[in-house]
Amino acid sequence: MGIAAAVALIWAGLSLGGNMIAATAKFQAPGLPMQALLQVGRAQFDWLSGAEWLFAGAVTVSALVWARGAVLLLLLLPVAIFLGQEILIMPTLEERTLRIIAGEPVAPSSLHFGFIAAELLKFAILCVAGVWGVLIKETAR
Repeated sequence: MGIAAAVALIWAGLSLGGNMIAATAKFQAPGLPMQALLQVGRAQFDWLSGAEWLFAGAVTVSALVWARGAVLLLLLLPVAIFLGQEILIMPTLEERTLRIIAGEPVAPSSLHFGFIAAELLKFAILCVAGVWGVLIKETAR
């Protein structure tokens, strides 16, 4: 269980640093055109997505091997949220980003708010699952 907890907490750190802090911070850079910021964002999210696929796989395998009951479900929930982001949200956001970079007009969208909500939920669950996993490991000693 300790491996699953550790992976969950590291994934939470990746989520916080990459998807929340860095993603927001780049738009605070003065003087950079939106197209350049979006190109950086595309590269950032490509790298983060690759890392998150690895963490999702590691959490899934370690959870299925070592976790039981509610902890198992708690560890698999962020994986399901990530899959939802990758399958349902990111393709549309990617298409929208490419259109903006190309200078095409795009209609306002609330899809980013859906991604942010999913990211915050995923982060919170990863933190709870990681801490809970550590506490279960410690009390089992």
